[in-house]
Amino acid sequence: MRTRIIALVIAAVLAIVGGVTLVTYVRSADQRAAGDAELVDVLVVQQEVPAGTAAAQLALVTSVDRIPEAFLAEGALTSLDQLEELQGQVTSAALVPGEQVIAARLASPGDFVGGGGSIPVPEGLQEISLSLDAQRVLGGRLAAGEYVGVLVTVPETQDSPAQTFLRYDQLLVTAVGGAFAEDGSASGAVTVTLAVERDEAQAIVFAQETATLWLSKQAEGLESTGGAPATRTDLIP
Repeated sequence: MRTRIIALVIAAVLAIVGGVTLVTYVRSADQRAAGDAELVDVLVVQQEVPAGTAAAQLALVTSVDRIPEAFLAEGALTSLDQLEELQGQVTSAALVPGEQVIAARLASPGDFVGGGGSIPVPEGLQEISLSLDAQRVLGGRLAAGEYVGVLVTVPETQDSPAQTFLRYDQLLVTAVGGAFAEDGSASGAVTVTLAVERDEAQAIVFAQETATLWLSKQAEGLESTGGAPATRTDLIP
């Protein structure tokens, strides 16, 4: 009986040792395989990216990492040059840190908006929508998550000449709607929804009713308001 117990103990110890040895061997084999694998570049997300983010902004939140070729996802972008070729497109879904940037996760603004693409209005702000001719909205080449300036042209009055001025900077676009072609350009009217404060909403709606508006696409953080209005005399050399 004692001999049988000793034999069972020895068998159990050997089984444990064998299991540990096998796990160690497999891990070592994986490490050797990764070490011998050809490494390739890939764009990897470094911080959370909301749906509707412009491709141009992805360069600020991604980095080029090197990984074994076997781990490269199908359609993954491998350089910032490839990202540059997708300018004008937006992310069709939210991206998370550590995720490879895949071309299929980008779409034209028209496709994104057509699928209900929008971003939440930041706390403390409200949304208003403007329906403008495509030429007044960069041909519709705007996307949720981008920033715009609002230019207002007021007509001539008895006391002042007609003039155009940049009234607001850095207004967040939360959605864009309209009829879009495959290249993202629009035909006809484009509806742009902006996140604004109360006073901004009042002024923009008043301008929409009594003056004419244009939108300019702006880099995030740009501040350019405060200059003198343009009048007819500014057009004369």
